[in-house]
Amino acid sequence: MTALNPAFIGVKEIKTLQQAKPSRFIVLKRLFNALTEVISPFPITVTSISDNGDYADAASLEIRKRILDINAILSILTGRKAPEVLYHDIPSQDWRAGAFDIAQITRDTVRGAGNIVFLNCAPRLKQRGVDKNNKGESVYVGIHRNGTVISAVSEDSFALFRDLVEQGDLEIYKANVQIKGSQFRSRDFFTWFSQLLAFNLGAQRGKWKAGLSVAERRALLAKCDFIDTAQKLAPEDIRDLKKESWILRADCHGNLKLSLREAGVPAEQRNIPVAIRIRDRTIEAVIRDGMFDTQGGAIGIAPGSSGNWPDSAEGRFLEIALIGASLRDEWNITAQQLKEGVGVEILGPASDADAPLPSSIVRALERPALNS
Repeated sequence: MTALNPAFIGVKEIKTLQQAKPSRFIVLKRLFNALTEVISPFPITVTSISDNGDYADAASLEIRKRILDINAILSILTGRKAPEVLYHDIPSQDWRAGAFDIAQITRDTVRGAGNIVFLNCAPRLKQRGVDKNNKGESVYVGIHRNGTVISAVSEDSFALFRDLVEQGDLEIYKANVQIKGSQFRSRDFFTWFSQLLAFNLGAQRGKWKAGLSVAERRALLAKCDFIDTAQKLAPEDIRDLKKESWILRADCHGNLKLSLREAGVPAEQRNIPVAIRIRDRTIEAVIRDGMFDTQGGAIGIAPGSSGNWPDSAEGRFLEIALIGASLRDEWNITAQQLKEGVGVEILGPASDADAPLPSSIVRALERPALNS
């Protein structure tokens, strides 16, 4: 039925779906399945990432329950099994953490096709105070070459996919989803988008697979009437993290994952003491091949566990850690500072910290404005 594949996802369309009744065919099909214990295969996983900060309020609960309710409605209308749902919180309004998480679980995966990842981290920085009616950033969607569907709010969410966009290996399109009229868009509108996307692509199981060309992926998404494949992001629309060096993510152990990759550190800069500046602190550390190839209580810096993606030649992200303790706590780096951006400079050999930085190492000399 056309209600399951609207040209736009908004209040009017959502009310139509909530009030819809299954056709006689669907009722008969469900009865047949029940009698024969046949369940239509629907091996799809939707990973929903929201920036609720894992804080004990009702936001996460409301989103999760809304997704389950929507799946129940769509299952009744289609007679198909609902997709599995994974839910994950990231720090509140920390778009770098969101960009890191969606790239890591998408580009480093054992199964692509069958996975849909949706990220909502949009602090309305670009629209705040400009547009009215709670308007915020738009929703975008694309399919990675491994078959994973990547969808997110805000162009910045795709910062770690910019290389693929530049190479022409990934196209990211605008989705026609209501982006104003609610303070809680991630509950009221975006949940419908992610689940309608899953049900519509699920109907294309034979065509949705890894290894599709860009044109084939575009044609697949075009079958979702609420995706405008004529509107796609250009590389310059997406934040370029190669021009910046930041802490992208602080993990649960207090280790700090940097935007600097293995390819950005020449051999002559490894295994010697180098001076590193983070905010107003300058420390000495050795860039080693293994994080734990140093003594407990020392600061280690090495390629970490993230970024070793089969579709990238840049290598893993560097991490800085205080072996046996939390470096984030030791340096008192707050969630607010991570949200605004904590810059990192590798100054060069510790014996000559004022020496010019090698051109192959990325530096961040200025922190961009919060609303940039």
